[in-house]
Amino acid sequence: MGRYTSEQRVFLYDTYVKCGSARKSRRKFLRKFCHARVPNRQTIHNLVSKLEDVEFRREHKTKTFLKCLARETGVSKLSARMAPKLLKLRPCKSTAIRAARSS
Repeated sequence: MGRYTSEQRVFLYDTYVKCGSARKSRRKFLRKFCHARVPNRQTIHNLVSKLEDVEFRREHKTKTFLKCLARETGVSKLSARMAPKLLKLRPCKSTAIRAARSS
């Protein structure tokens, strides 16, 4: 996946989530990025599963360091750090732990 920009990756993820089809995602990708190499079906599925894995781990493991998160999910540290911003997730905060301590 090193050949695609962050914008292209986010576009692929968003269109796959909306359409639910790698074929439709490839068509829309080709229309938007006409000069870029179109990813195959398996590449799109791998991208979506990695980003969903990062999203899941960020939501459920608030104390996970980026290095460990990157190693567990198979993405770079930069991708692990940028994933919440690209996927428009809220920053992970340990509010439940803070609330329990203040009570």
